[in-house]
Amino acid sequence: MMPGATAGSSPDESSTFLHWSSRGLITSRRLYEDEDQYVAEIEHYAEDSVTARTERITTTEPYAVACLGPHGAFFGRNDVDRNSSLSYHPIGSWDANGAWSAELPAGEAVECVAAGEDWVAALTSRAFLRLYSIGGVCDAVVSLPGQTVSAVAKDRWLAVAFHCSAAFGQYESQEVAVAVYGVQAGWR
Repeated sequence: MMPGATAGSSPDESSTFLHWSSRGLITSRRLYEDEDQYVAEIEHYAEDSVTARTERITTTEPYAVACLGPHGAFFGRNDVDRNSSLSYHPIGSWDANGAWSAELPAGEAVECVAAGEDWVAALTSRAFLRLYSIGGVCDAVVSLPGQTVSAVAKDRWLAVAFHCSAAFGQYESQEVAVAVYGVQAGWR
């Protein structure tokens, strides 16, 4: 079956586009060829500006997925030695001290992220939809009926595509379903 992916991403060996949308783009690449340091570059198009603003985050482990929300960037990291995590990096002057990171339960990996107006959805390898507030509080955990394909968000809406049956037939056809959720602050 097709693995889960964040909408607007395109993996590559040397550099990865983790996110691309009308808000901007996020790329990830190895900082130096011979070192284990990575850089995530966030190119953000502010609503009141014609020019893009670029911010860089240096890390020792690569990000697996990312998305750009109205106030900042969300990153998912999958590490074989530690638990996977979801983190938030504010952009611009909105809240410079508002960065946070949340660890997922053991054995659960972030496959896809989608950001709404003041929340982020993390879809995981265990077919869970985890909703976090912009402050880093996990507001809800929803069990999906199948493995994640992708998800997109806009304002208070979240659309999740998931596998609703195993691959079948000569061409290994797949059946995918879409669920649309209305997300409100503090939704449980």
